[in-house]
Amino acid sequence: MLINKKSPHGGDIYTNRVRLDFSANLNPAGTPPTVVDALQKAAETCAAYPDPYCTALRDGIASVERVPAQTILCGNGAAELIYAFAYALPKEKPALIVSPTFCEYETALTAAGIKADHYVLKQSDDFRVTEELLQTDMTRYGAVFLCSPNNPTGITVKGDIIRRLAETGTHVLLDLTFLDLTETPDKYAIPRLISAYPNLTVLRAFTKSYAMAGVRLGYVLCGNEAFLQRM
Repeated sequence: MLINKKSPHGGDIYTNRVRLDFSANLNPAGTPPTVVDALQKAAETCAAYPDPYCTALRDGIASVERVPAQTILCGNGAAELIYAFAYALPKEKPALIVSPTFCEYETALTAAGIKADHYVLKQSDDFRVTEELLQTDMTRYGAVFLCSPNNPTGITVKGDIIRRLAETGTHVLLDLTFLDLTETPDKYAIPRLISAYPNLTVLRAFTKSYAMAGVRLGYVLCGNEAFLQRM
């Protein structure tokens, strides 16, 4: 929305103001009071440098996700981790993006110097990921980007398709940042997936679930410690 204002010194001032932003996709319940309290208490320690390894946070996430702490990498929001994932990929192969989906995947691949191909979902399938995806020759790609529930369709992917995709051995970024906002937040057996498929990287974030986008806090889960170190 473009707002026209009059300057006290004459002339016009144009400002952009968005009153209702439906693109943010945050928890409509708002930021929990416990998060606000934690942020206020944390301000008391802002003079000290933070732990670069996020030890306490990773231990807490590990307890909730039921995975080893060494499989967790925290980042400055999910967006930073998408870029870190892209930069860790082999450069000689393109990556496949299951589309339509979040545009940041392709932006990150472009920044990393990796060509992006698109597997376009069909409107006749209501933009659902079907087993037809598995007919793609995944050996051509250095990675596959898959979002569940997808942004912008809001449709989740069947667990069996994710498992069979991971079985191809290709790096898979499984973006689950919106999963907590669905009726099936426990849809996937994440600990089992992480331990069985080291080529699978699961992306999660506090941003959407707890409506705290301004804090910038996300994390990935991956059983391949060497790959996590490259990130």
